Amino acid sequence: MTSDIPARALTLADHTAAMATSLAADRDALVAQLERLSTLVVPEAAERINRLIAELDGFAARVAVVGQMKAGKTALTNALIGHPWMLPSDVNPWTSVVTSVHVNTPKPTGKDAVFTFFTTEQWEGLTEVGGDYGRLIERAEMDAETEALRQQIGRMKERTEARLGRNFEMLLNKQHAFLGFSPDLISKYVCLGDDGEDVKGRYADVTRSADLYLDNPAFVLPTIICDTPGVNDPFLMREAVTIEKVGDTDICVVVLNAHQALSTVDIGLMRILMAMQHDQVILFVNRVDELQDPDRQIAEIDRYIRDLLVEMNLPADLPIVFGSAAWGEASCFGAGADIDPEAARTLQALAEARADRPADPAPLGTRGWALGKDQDLSGLEELRILIQERSAAKIGQPTLRRVRDRAVDLARQSILLMSEMLGAQSAVRTDLDAAAVIDDLDSLLGELDRACTQAISEAARHMLTLMSGAFTDFIDRETGRLDIALKYGRQDDWSPDTDRLRRDLNAAYDEFVWLAPKELGPIMQDAAERIGLVYGDILEGGAQLYEITPPEPVAPKIPASLMRTMSVDLSSGWLGRWFSRRLNRARQLHKFQEIAKAEMRDTVRGIEDIYVADFARRTRSHLHAFLSDHVETLVKLALPDARGQATTLPHNAIEDEIRARITKLEESATAIAARLSDPTAAAIAAE
Repeated sequence: MTSDIPARALTLADHTAAMATSLAADRDALVAQLERLSTLVVPEAAERINRLIAELDGFAARVAVVGQMKAGKTALTNALIGHPWMLPSDVNPWTSVVTSVHVNTPKPTGKDAVFTFFTTEQWEGLTEVGGDYGRLIERAEMDAETEALRQQIGRMKERTEARLGRNFEMLLNKQHAFLGFSPDLISKYVCLGDDGEDVKGRYADVTRSADLYLDNPAFVLPTIICDTPGVNDPFLMREAVTIEKVGDTDICVVVLNAHQALSTVDIGLMRILMAMQHDQVILFVNRVDELQDPDRQIAEIDRYIRDLLVEMNLPADLPIVFGSAAWGEASCFGAGADIDPEAARTLQALAEARADRPADPAPLGTRGWALGKDQDLSGLEELRILIQERSAAKIGQPTLRRVRDRAVDLARQSILLMSEMLGAQSAVRTDLDAAAVIDDLDSLLGELDRACTQAISEAARHMLTLMSGAFTDFIDRETGRLDIALKYGRQDDWSPDTDRLRRDLNAAYDEFVWLAPKELGPIMQDAAERIGLVYGDILEGGAQLYEITPPEPVAPKIPASLMRTMSVDLSSGWLGRWFSRRLNRARQLHKFQEIAKAEMRDTVRGIEDIYVADFARRTRSHLHAFLSDHVETLVKLALPDARGQATTLPHNAIEDEIRARITKLEESATAIAARLSDPTAAAIAAE
């Protein structure tokens, strides 16, 4: 229908993401300065500058859209990217495809769509044991469920291999890439279809992920939006795929149904919220167009959600956006788009109710804004802005600061080496013992590496002790509760309180997230100061030409493993089966403890082997990258032969040219350092 819905009800045209806009300008300026710098530095530094440019070119904020099945995640994703109905929303429960929409990012070899299939190992692991879910129910001795799962997977395997025929083996470990795409093409890879050559869902069962590339001027910063499978599907393959993607994301948009926001079926969502950092989460309450009186009910829903967050020991001030994917789809085409008549009437009524209400200057995502806004009632622009502001603060600014610091260091190292090329003005000590300098550098590298390893190990040991204690408390507490239930024959009254366990586990991991970088900060600072001292030892008079900026510690990754379903969550299955076996009370209590202790071993080992090990690897790599630049320069200064060979300019270079390049390098280093001195202040000024 064509409607007279006021445009202000659909768009938020007077608000811009000032921080993101400022950051985008800084990024473009920094890329231009780096391109100029690459033509000025010594040849061996040019490659490093080009890698920094590539890092900025490849920068993108990763956003995961998660929620229950049928919460409207896909419709919201379509509206968010500005392509209504592009992604199919009728995904079958057997399909577990993460669809990643790359907005304003470089395209791989010019392709617009890339579909990646399972590897042979992944397919065999899924079809032989049912993946993680199969292992869980086997551990819980849910024999009937295990056999049912095997039969279900067997049917899927037979159907898939029959549909694809001899092409099946050729698809595993491969990709399909296309120049351009359509909803029909996408549905072949992410939706279930009937057997046949050219039907919807032909490749869905063997598709691991779908990547689509498009441009949208509404996004200031490059962004990757991932539409994930539901988290409340009875077949946990969907959950596993969703959690894998959330664990590798920067921002998580949790989509709730306005009719049952954070209801008891949203246990999977609560697990995700507990594992995420506060500044990574945005809640989107969808389908307000289906409420009878949204102006009144939004206030009630907001109060209910925030009270529940407090009850779950989660931050009550998480940003909550109220809106409608249906209204958002209409906003993509303007106020005159065809939308459901009832949804249009609801939108009109809400716009009229808000029309004469005094404007509330509250920030986006707050209760004040949600109850007072008279524009962007779809919530689409509000969500985009929150995503971009958080992308700028959490991802963009740290990336630009890191690139800036390395670029300035490289420029100043080139200045030092070029100054040495002038010969007569050498600042290197004449009595320098080059061999001793190299030995000192080797010792320094080893010492700093050991210091990092020790700091991470101590922080990890503290975290793992807390986690083991959380499991021990859980086992003792739930054994007592189960014993009472068994003693008095009220077993239906008992289910393990895994929410409390997860809160304790996530609190322990948060301790590691805070403690490890805190302990590593002084080590990074010491690395910069020690390198500065080596420069002082090499140069005449102990001079240090510039202050070396230490690298910032990396952050531990999201503990996605703490979001997954545990074997102790499946109490209804194994508890009922144990009762049917008429095991005595002591045996039943012992069985519960066995399962819980096995879960504890797997959880603690997984955190240590995956997340602590990954953090240690990235920390050492980050430190070594910082040190390697300086070590190479210091070795060249200490060894005149190496210095002369590695920093030779074109044969026609003369002293005047070298001096001119030094001047330009000094100007570039100053400009780069000044450009990003305070990006937050620049964003505030822009507002």
